[in-house]
Amino acid sequence: MKTKKYINIGLTLLTIFIWGTIGYTYFYQQEAPKNVAYSPVMTANIDFSIRKDTFDLIAVKNPFSNTMRTPKKSSQTKIKKSSKKQQKSRIPIAVKWPTISYHGYVVQEGNSKKLGILKVNGKITRKKIQEVILNEFKIKNIYEDSIQLTYKNTIKTFKKQK
Repeated sequence: MKTKKYINIGLTLLTIFIWGTIGYTYFYQQEAPKNVAYSPVMTANIDFSIRKDTFDLIAVKNPFSNTMRTPKKSSQTKIKKSSKKQQKSRIPIAVKWPTISYHGYVVQEGNSKKLGILKVNGKITRKKIQEVILNEFKIKNIYEDSIQLTYKNTIKTFKKQK
């Protein structure tokens, strides 16, 4: 019993000592003023120029497919280049395109060939590059956001439907 009493008295004194030192440092101990050295007045003009931090964006791998994609600009209609004589003698042909909507592509695991999903005249079809649609229109390229079809040296790009 007596040992327990002495332990409690010792811990109480230790607690009072700790709180006393904390109170003393907080209330009574003054911080000495530090010697503040001021910098000399600048008389010379210093050129503060801002250097721009620019960089080129690089092609990154699409985490949802196995292919690398670089951004390409596509136009709605292109005509293949031919010799000037053939262009002058050629009469432009009005092409009647069927109603085509592009809905994306699928890539088989382990294969790099893209399989485009198209809706041609109301029917959904799946075609690869260089395959023919309706016996006339050939698939030139399949991109993530568009598909290019050719018909007699005329190229047309169809954007992906949302």
